[in-house]
Amino acid sequence: MAVAPGKTVVDSRTKVIQPADTAVVRRILVRDGQRVKAGEPLIELDATTTGAELAQAGEALTEARLAALRLAALAT
Repeated sequence: MAVAPGKTVVDSRTKVIQPADTAVVRRILVRDGQRVKAGEPLIELDATTTGAELAQAGEALTEARLAALRLAALAT
């Protein structure tokens, strides 16, 4: 696996593209020199890591809610 910054060239102007979150590129959906329309996907990102992070955050939230309930019960 390799990670590298990416660029695509459009009508002699350079457009830098980057994801909102760090991810691994699963597939590149366009070829060099291919014309694309606005909104057309260029790459597909692997959401496995994001899904795992989301599950971990959900577990942390559940633990925090339980801790808050325990503290509230002790305060009464």
